[in-house]
Amino acid sequence: MKLSLYQKNIMLKIIKNPKIDSEVKILFLVELLYYNAISQKTANSLVQQYISGISD
Repeated sequence: MKLSLYQKNIMLKIIKNPKIDSEVKILFLVELLYYNAISQKTANSLVQQYISGISD
């Protein structure tokens, strides 16, 4: 199964929204990784940012 471009763009908009909690952003990143919609390197750097946001 593959994500449509529309689905991918919606998820990326959610991830970039500062009002969304870091936990939710990580869930969307996992889903994007599952469908190979983003690279693992990009996901790793974003997860590190979100984890630091959770622990603050």
